[in-house]
Amino acid sequence: MSDSVYLANSLLIAMPSLADENFSQSVALICEHSERGALGIVLNKPLTMKLGEVLTQMKLEPAEAGIGERPVLRGGPVKMDRGFVLHRPGGSWDTTHRVSENVQVTTSRDVLAAMARGQGPQDAVIALDTRAGSPGSLSVRCSTTHGCRCR
Repeated sequence: MSDSVYLANSLLIAMPSLADENFSQSVALICEHSERGALGIVLNKPLTMKLGEVLTQMKLEPAEAGIGERPVLRGGPVKMDRGFVLHRPGGSWDTTHRVSENVQVTTSRDVLAAMARGQGPQDAVIALDTRAGSPGSLSVRCSTTHGCRCR
């Protein structure tokens, strides 16, 4: 992807002309974008599911009822069995990717177990699924006026 601008740590806002039902009217955080591909999480498509249902499926018991009431986002249209926790830096989790100095994404079970105990990241956003792209796919979408980048 020579001569390309990498979009990691950017918000990608769908333009009104985008008709794809998976991304129409969506705002996605681009967590990773390199010559290997892209990873983004849609931030404005909540599911009817709450965190309590996710914890139950993972056989984790919330320490307090309010923990289970946190919303869960539909992060993208690829695999609904994958979970992502966007959070500020802090904690020591098994699988964390640094998006920026202020944002990390963790995919390991230990962060959800800590959240169930009331010990996880406080300002976390939970998303199921993600939008992954092959090398060049995000650049093609951006250059065909389907999205607008914001930093």
